[in-house]
Amino acid sequence: MMSSNTRFQTLMSHHSIWTQIDVSWPPDVLDLYLEKSDGRDVSLTIRMMDDPGNGGRVARNQLYSESLKRCLPRAKHLHLCVGNRGCNLVFAKALDSYAPRLRTLRLELDDRVHVITSVFALGAPLLENAFIRGPHPVGMHRFVTLRHLDMQLTKTHHDSVLPMLEAMPHLRYVSFGGEKSGEKMKTFKPKEKIIALPFCESFSIRSMQIDFARKLINHLELPSTARLDIELQITNFDVAPPNQQLSVELFILPPLLATNTLNIELLSDSVLLYSDGVPSHRFSIDWQSFRTSFASSTEEYRNQVLRRIMGCLIDSMTFCITELALYKAAFSGDEEATAPGELEELCAFIYRECDSVEVLQLFGDILEPVKALRDLNFAEHLLDLEKLQLGVSALKDPIAKEILEEVAQREGFVQEEV
Repeated sequence: MMSSNTRFQTLMSHHSIWTQIDVSWPPDVLDLYLEKSDGRDVSLTIRMMDDPGNGGRVARNQLYSESLKRCLPRAKHLHLCVGNRGCNLVFAKALDSYAPRLRTLRLELDDRVHVITSVFALGAPLLENAFIRGPHPVGMHRFVTLRHLDMQLTKTHHDSVLPMLEAMPHLRYVSFGGEKSGEKMKTFKPKEKIIALPFCESFSIRSMQIDFARKLINHLELPSTARLDIELQITNFDVAPPNQQLSVELFILPPLLATNTLNIELLSDSVLLYSDGVPSHRFSIDWQSFRTSFASSTEEYRNQVLRRIMGCLIDSMTFCITELALYKAAFSGDEEATAPGELEELCAFIYRECDSVEVLQLFGDILEPVKALRDLNFAEHLLDLEKLQLGVSALKDPIAKEILEEVAQREGFVQEEV
């Protein structure tokens, strides 16, 4: 018994036990933790997801505001979750207090939390990492010490995103998420000058409509070593109606300095296009969201749109590309229904778009890519092709193997395993 008590006392003497604080605790418990943590940095958690009703909301916001003001001078990490009708102006004002030790902020606000439009207006001089989800930018541009910014861009952010990036040139990691909605994202007013992020190592975009993503990327100057990762949400707002000429402008990307290979992966749920080199460019398109956006269109028009978008991305990425690596995953029955139709025609389109390649690599389930290669007009396309390289698993399909031998013999290029 005494041994157990001794171990318990030893455990409770560790300061780390007392540095994890939930602001919802009663004031006397809060006092105990602040005392036992002995002036050390603390991690704060605040959850205000439920609606306690008018009277309960006022009382809770008053209590949490007072507790936050007491803890914030010691906070190194803050995680705040607020649901619709979860907080009021009293708490929002407390959140604008001075945070002298804060280094990491995780802010998750529901889409109708409009009272929190700013955080730490009195200063957070050490803030380095911010994860922001909510309907307002909350004044992130003030924190020039930020190095890692992960933010969802809603329609209320669009006019502020470029000025915000311009005010934070020392950002190293930037990740922006778009809105998955049926509305067209409002594009921002173009700036005359390009915004430089000279220290950026990674810039990623998730679920962003292609027009907004392109305008954002085309306004940036990233270092040659930066990794660029763009997940596109293609909607009917991004292309012309079926009776008009499809028109999609190019992305202006940093030129490839240390690679000449373009990789394309046709997966069961998405298509990936990326370059392995300096800088690293990566685009992805989700099949399901693409089909949903064009659910009322014909299969022919959907394929036409997909080819036009992919052509835009290939043209944006192919700077001195001499090698094309094409991988197609093996699809199950259900996955085949999600993926776009006419994969053979899509492969043929890729070959036609990558006319300058000298080396073609095929991996995975290669039957459709091989059939497309067999039917390609080599008098007009892939004129520089010298070598066809195949993954080991690709040779397991006897039909594909036979077709490949026929094409290689007919066109006179070298066929080899990799």
